[in-house]
Amino acid sequence: MKVLISTLNYNLPELTDNTVDQIKQSKFQDYELMIVDNGSDKNLISKYTTHQLENNIFFGGGLNKIIEYFLDNTDSQYLFVLNNDLIFHGYNFIEYIINRMEQFDIDIYSPSIINAQPSQCHWKQMHCWFTNSIRKVKWFDFQCPIFTRKFLEKQGTYPWELIYGWGNDLYTGIFAEENEFNIAVDDTITITHLEGQTFKQKRIDIKISDFCSNAEAKMFNYFNNSQYKERFYSFRKWAENYTV
Repeated sequence: MKVLISTLNYNLPELTDNTVDQIKQSKFQDYELMIVDNGSDKNLISKYTTHQLENNIFFGGGLNKIIEYFLDNTDSQYLFVLNNDLIFHGYNFIEYIINRMEQFDIDIYSPSIINAQPSQCHWKQMHCWFTNSIRKVKWFDFQCPIFTRKFLEKQGTYPWELIYGWGNDLYTGIFAEENEFNIAVDDTITITHLEGQTFKQKRIDIKISDFCSNAEAKMFNYFNNSQYKERFYSFRKWAENYTV
């Protein structure tokens, strides 16, 4: 079962290289690596880079480039899009995740997430709820989304208005509901997210407050002027109040 495993690097080669090193320890080897440099400085490119973009087009833009490559240039059945600041415990997660998706007929999958800091993800469906099972959800935050080809052939790429990467996750959740695809978070595999390292390591010339303001404005402008407006707000409220 062929898999495309991808990540985006912007000026964080140490973390990107660590992500690839974790992948390479897996016993599962039927995969292609797509390491996309998202306009990094010349001295901050990962040693594993396979594709380079001239300018930083942020997470949303980079995600679209990955999906385009996946659909047009591979016959892989699964697409892993890993943040480059993730830590996995145990390295056989690729095969494990594919088996879980097949077992439970999941089209868009995420492990549960622990942020490496006192505060955790605002969206509570991302937490590990110790169900020892997989939880079907309305949508999930995109630290580590895994997609089937069947789903991405139907959905395609994301609106370029969501270039900053805020709202892609909600867009997929709404699309999945409309088209009866299954989306889930798994409590049997939990990964660590180092979160915000580009800003914390001062590798980008944008204040985090300015980035968040711009990303939020783009997201709200898109959904407020779309057919998805009502569900956008209801999905956000659902995630803020999520419990099992």
